[in-house]
This record gives sequence, C-alpha cells and structure tokens, in this order.
Amino acid sequence: MAAAAIAAAATAVALSAAPATSSPGRAGAEVAPAAGAALHRQIMEKGREIRQAYVERRRLREQLAERIVEVYRSGPPEPLELVLTSDSLSDAFENYRLLERISGLDAGLAAAVKGSAGRIRELKAQREALREAWRDRLAAIAHCESRGRPDAVSPGGQYRGKYQFDLTTWNAVGGRGDPAAAPEWEQDRLAAKLYRQRGPQPWPVCGPPAG
Repeated sequence: MAAAAIAAAATAVALSAAPATSSPGRAGAEVAPAAGAALHRQIMEKGREIRQAYVERRRLREQLAERIVEVYRSGPPEPLELVLTSDSLSDAFENYRLLERISGLDAGLAAAVKGSAGRIRELKAQREALREAWRDRLAAIAHCESRGRPDAVSPGGQYRGKYQFDLTTWNAVGGRGDPAAAPEWEQDRLAAKLYRQRGPQPWPVCGPPAG
C-alpha cells in the first residue's frame, strides 16, 4: 500500500506543479484623448486579470480536491510501513524523503488555494479604485459644466444638459432629441462613452484634471 500511495501522490504532485463654460464640441485647447481611453483600458484589463485569477483558483482547488480524495482512499503511509516495505534501508530513506516532499507540496498547494482568494480580492479592489477614478472624473466635469443639473441650458441655448452637449456631439455618440430632456442616466452613459473615445478633449475647460 505504501508504494501505491507514494506513486499516486507523486503523480498528483507532478500535476500540481504545472505551470464652467466649456461644452462638448466647443472650440478650445486640444487635449490628448489618451486619459479617458487609457483609464478605460486599465479597467478592462483588470477585469481580464480577475477572470484569469478565478480560472487559476479553480484549477488549484481541483488539484487539491484530487489530492484529498487520493489520501482518503489509500491513506498516507506511516514511516514504519515505509521501512518494512522497502527493499533496503537506503530505499526506505529515499521513500521517506519523497513522502516529506509530497507532504510539503500538498501544504504549498493548500496555501496557494488560500492565497488565490486574496489575489482575487486585491484585483477587485484595484478595479474598483479605477472605476471610482472614472466616476470622479465625470462627476467633476458635470459639476464644472452645469453644477450637475441634467436640465441645464447655456445662455445661448447651444449647449445642453448635465455635460453641456451640443447637438452634433450628442447625436455622434448615439443621443436622440434634446440632451437636456434626456434621462440623467442616459446623459451619464453617453458622456462616459464620449470620455472613453476622446478623453477630456470635448470639455477643454472642464475636462482636464485640476492642477
């Protein structure tokens, strides 16, 4: 039984070791659009990392489950059993060293499963921080443009809504009708789309971060 248990454990170990007056469209100083696009890419990349971390965690848990089942079926050999079933004393020492190595790798696999959960939490916190930065940037633009009022209209009537869209820009990102009459969530959605495409450039005064 000892030899069979060691062989099965060695196979499982081998498996586990595998690897304020500005508005959209208004003329003004050009600002590179990279800021909005780059932030959006970072959020998307963090999402991909989280998905990969979940895949890795599932792989580790499956390997650990296989090891637990194998140990439950055959039981880990006792040191005395290793000596009695070995052909020589040197074989017994070699088998004992293998058993210690397997036990150490099993502990490492269990630690990796536990650590994978912490990694996922860390990645989610990083993604949430990026999303918060995105929301803060749009909120700052809205406050600067209209004090956050969805029905705001510029004195001349050209720039409208929470983000002071002109009709050309509004239509370009998929808006319909009057921006100032659109639901606030729709204005938020299309402003986010515009910011993702062009960064702060459409809001030359309010778009660039302060400082």
